[in-house]
Amino acid sequence: VISLAIILGGLAAFFMKGEKSYGIDFTGGQVQEFKFEKPVKIEEARALFQKAIGVCGGGAPEPYFNLYLIVFNQDKNYPEALKLMKQAIPLAPKFARYYYEAGATLEMMNQIDEAKKYFARHIELDPENPVSKKLLAEFPDLAK
Repeated sequence: VISLAIILGGLAAFFMKGEKSYGIDFTGGQVQEFKFEKPVKIEEARALFQKAIGVCGGGAPEPYFNLYLIVFNQDKNYPEALKLMKQAIPLAPKFARYYYEAGATLEMMNQIDEAKKYFARHIELDPENPVSKKLLAEFPDLAK
């Protein structure tokens, strides 16, 4: 009786929220948001992240990742983007997104077998992440 009451209460709460109950839940990591008083040119952002890598002595993964986003999305320089991700991964070896990004970069370079290795690690680290589920649908052979 108590279990039934709890289940019914949970279902009622779920349906009362409607569409608000659906969303993406990211686990781990951190969010970085930058706000500037005036627009920043991509070259300036690139220079700042390169400088941050030097200031941190290469010991923090965030500048590598931020620079990766510019190199991948803006420049479409996939070999350089992959190099940046490979530098970030050892600095945060349990952060699943870095493995996904490395895999996605390799996929853009048509290195599918190598990409799958990074995707498999992403799935291993964060199996409940919607991205992991999408990867398993795309590459069923990654399921263990």
